[in-house]
Amino acid sequence: MYSSAPVWDGLRSRRKRATRAALAALVPRQAALEGILVLAFVVAGPLLLGIFGKEFVAAAPLLTILSLGQIANDLLSIAGLPLIVTRPGINPVASIVTLVSYGIAVAVVQAKYGIEGIAVVSVTAALIGNVWRALACYQILAPRTQPVAA
Repeated sequence: MYSSAPVWDGLRSRRKRATRAALAALVPRQAALEGILVLAFVVAGPLLLGIFGKEFVAAAPLLTILSLGQIANDLLSIAGLPLIVTRPGINPVASIVTLVSYGIAVAVVQAKYGIEGIAVVSVTAALIGNVWRALACYQILAPRTQPVAA
């Protein structure tokens, strides 16, 4: 009797390699594209915000925090793309983890650290959810060594 398991395993393995290659190509491009904008926001934030009025210049530290967090979270959130197909339940769970992290942290941080604290909490909560996704994606796409038959 013929077993199709080796055929399916081979296709699955090729899909994983192709997905890893696509992610490896996408991350540097995304980093380069967003890195230019983030660098502009960090270096010239006060100048850029001054275009809208003097009162906006005070928000430069927030722009820096949110910009740096955005690039980190965007690069990690790329891992969520393969999860949509392979493990669709991971993304909603990661979103709930992000929401709970955000809610708990805001309750603790808001009164003591103000708007800068909220910006850090916002970035950190999204980072927690995206790390969750990245770890799940790694578990799915990581190359596995096959035991040698004796």
